[in-house]
Amino acid sequence: MPISFDPTPNTQAARDYYHRVAVERMRPLSRKYDDEEHAFPQEWVDWFWREGRKGPQGLDWKGPQDGMIRVCIQAEELCWGDAGLYLRMPTAALGGSAVAAAGTPEQKARFLAPFGGDGAPVWGAMAITEAEAGSDAAAIQTTARLDGDEWVLDG
Repeated sequence: MPISFDPTPNTQAARDYYHRVAVERMRPLSRKYDDEEHAFPQEWVDWFWREGRKGPQGLDWKGPQDGMIRVCIQAEELCWGDAGLYLRMPTAALGGSAVAAAGTPEQKARFLAPFGGDGAPVWGAMAITEAEAGSDAAAIQTTARLDGDEWVLDG
């Protein structure tokens, strides 16, 4: 069976949605935040938290490739809209991805619940660095071991 590089209907719908967000929501704010580079983009954050994070509605995201392709399309289209605003989106980010991929059900409930709520916007992060490793997670030498009821960090 040949590999198709044509976008699925879901992928195309996601591209259309994120492109509209870039054109209608981000581009009108771009020049303002270029001129006011230290200002917090409150209207973007509020809109994204209230509406934008829902993404395109009514699509079936069960296809094997749709999930990561959707993430790539979102980044591509929204960075085209404005990379600075894209980086200010309140999301679970890398930390949330790690919890979603490897967390226990309890950890997922505890750490990911704030990103699905209706309260104030929240941002996630992951701190993985050491002086000798920089951002190369494979070079990190710090270890953690459980000693009774406490964790002991070494590094």
